[in-house]
Amino acid sequence: MLWAILHGPIAFVVFFSLLVFGILWEFFNLINVSREVHIFRPFHSLGGTMLFICAFLHASHQASATIYVLYLAYMMAMFISRLYTKQQNPIRELAYIIMGQIYI
Repeated sequence: MLWAILHGPIAFVVFFSLLVFGILWEFFNLINVSREVHIFRPFHSLGGTMLFICAFLHASHQASATIYVLYLAYMMAMFISRLYTKQQNPIRELAYIIMGQIYI
C-alpha cells in the first residue's frame, strides 16, 4: 500500500481500484448472505470502482466534474433495471448498493 502511494498516481489508482473492488465484492457477499436481497456482485463492484476512479480523476484535476456522467449513467441503468425486476423490495437493494459504494 505504501509503495502504491509513493510510486505515483497510476500505481495509486490501480492498487486502490483493485482494493475498492475487492472490498465491495466482500461487502455485497455479506449482504447476500442475509437473503433479503440479491446483489449482482461483479456489476456493482465495478460501479463502485468507477465512482472511485471518477473521484480520483476529478480531485487530481485530470478531468472536470463531467467525468461523473459515467457514474450517473451507471446509476440510471441501475434504477431503470429495478423497474423491471420482480422483487418484493427493490428499494432496499438500491439502498444497500448505493450506501455500500459510498461507505467503502
